Amino acid sequence: MSANPEFTRADMVQALGNFRRKLQFETDGENLLNITASVGMFLFDVTEALRLTDEEKEYALGAPLLRDIFVSVDPEPIPELIQ
Repeated sequence: MSANPEFTRADMVQALGNFRRKLQFETDGENLLNITASVGMFLFDVTEALRLTDEEKEYALGAPLLRDIFVSVDPEPIPELIQ
């Protein structure tokens, strides 16, 4: 996925709002303060919502966490970027 250089602050706010609504839908409207979740996966989901590039995700999350996330979701193939 390539980053959009035109991604504005308004786009970021919209993306985060969409992400929150997705979380509320997936938790059947449960108060998000009461949800127990993986912080690593949450951070990854935020990088997805903000449409970060793979390189930006690696910088933001660190290669070890990003590698662990990829392995937990789909052990093969791990993107060459983080091997």
